[in-house]
Amino acid sequence: MDTETFNTTDTIEKAKPKKKQHKQVAQTSIDAFEATAEARVTEKQRIVDFIALHPGASREEIAEGTKMKLQSCTGNVTALVRNGQIQEESSKLNKGGRKVNRLWPAGFPVDAQAIE
Repeated sequence: MDTETFNTTDTIEKAKPKKKQHKQVAQTSIDAFEATAEARVTEKQRIVDFIALHPGASREEIAEGTKMKLQSCTGNVTALVRNGQIQEESSKLNKGGRKVNRLWPAGFPVDAQAIE
């Protein structure tokens, strides 16, 4: 019967947690996020510019006018409203007959009579 010498140092070294391999992937994700930051800003700027030229537009009209997907437009518009860069006021009927909110540049004087 072969007996192997028991070495506690070897056992402790084997039991130590190893560095996780996914840190490199996480850094890659961060790098990708930072690299696409300009594109995200550009979409928001396109929305702000469109609203400046077309005050009172709905999200659907902005998506059509900027050639963006409605889902992308809606997410960006919500962020812009929360940040105070644009304002959301009143309602109008869309093509389907549903009430939708209209969007205005921040600080734009919205006349209630002009809306209706």
